[in-house]
Amino acid sequence: MKVVIGAPVHQRGWVLPVYLRHLREMAIPAGVEIAYCFILNNSTDASEAILDRFRSQVPNPVRVIHMDRNTLPADAREVAIRDRIYGWLAELRNRLFDEALVMDADFLFSVDCDNLVPPHALTTLLADQRRAVAAVVDNLPFLFYPEPYRYYNAMNRDPERVSPSGEPVWWHVKDLPANGLVEVDMSGAVGLIAREVLQRCRYGYSQFGEDCALANQMLAQGWRWALDTRVRTRHIMRAEQLVRDDGVPPHDPGHIYHLLTPTQDGEFSEVEISPALVQRVLDEAWRDAFVKAAVHYYPLLRGMDVKDFHFDKERRVVVLRGPFHRPAGVSLQEPSEHRQRSRGDERRSTATRRSR
Repeated sequence: MKVVIGAPVHQRGWVLPVYLRHLREMAIPAGVEIAYCFILNNSTDASEAILDRFRSQVPNPVRVIHMDRNTLPADAREVAIRDRIYGWLAELRNRLFDEALVMDADFLFSVDCDNLVPPHALTTLLADQRRAVAAVVDNLPFLFYPEPYRYYNAMNRDPERVSPSGEPVWWHVKDLPANGLVEVDMSGAVGLIAREVLQRCRYGYSQFGEDCALANQMLAQGWRWALDTRVRTRHIMRAEQLVRDDGVPPHDPGHIYHLLTPTQDGEFSEVEISPALVQRVLDEAWRDAFVKAAVHYYPLLRGMDVKDFHFDKERRVVVLRGPFHRPAGVSLQEPSEHRQRSRGDERRSTATRRSR
């Protein structure tokens, strides 16, 4: 059995090394042959260099196809812009279908390159034995999707409604089983698709997205997507998600790591940090260095948890504020050096009296 793994790639240098590392670390079932195919689209960042390096890191065939249309706007995940590029996204995804067929794939594992797959993803989805089965992808947050709902890559057609243009109306499926399969009318983003579907169905323009156009053709053939909730990806929609252990991005845009790709074994990496964050790091490093030096001379400061640190220009002093906890073995009355000098003076005074 042969599985081709790939995706269209557009300006994803900030996440590609992490994405590709997750593909490399994914378990491959016995008897499964793997090849890769990426459709490089209008990328002016380091994406091509990262894919070239990936080619040298894996023993499997890696095909990179250039397919550019520079007149299109960037995908900013806004409705007005996405509506202009749905047709182009359909062309890119159809090219991936075509290449998978040329590469003699039994299955295409289409993994959008802003999704990090778990190690068991391919093994589990292959075991489902479906024509089209997807992992769970969480699409929040979009600016036009309200909190607190989660919008997964699962939609059903409304059997009673159509849009003003005559298209079916689609609704997100929000109630998913904890561990198992559920059938839905539409899915995508991270999906295992059988050769039979690649041959007979295609993406196309839809006001609801190119995935819906593919789903309409699949439904016409009598096929529905399955969604396996045992396989959940980490959807990296903003670069700052890569630098937080809990996956929750900070709310202050001035502190964003604009471009970060963790490295492993010399993997290609590029880092850009916002000026605001640089200033914050410098301020904190200077403060920490100053407090460390101050504690060296005044051990009493070991008991202070510094919360506020600033220079009072008028009084020409450094002001530290924060909760204070008496450090063990340190007197609250005087600095240790003064205490040692006083004790030395006292001993000398006693010795003088004794000598008299």
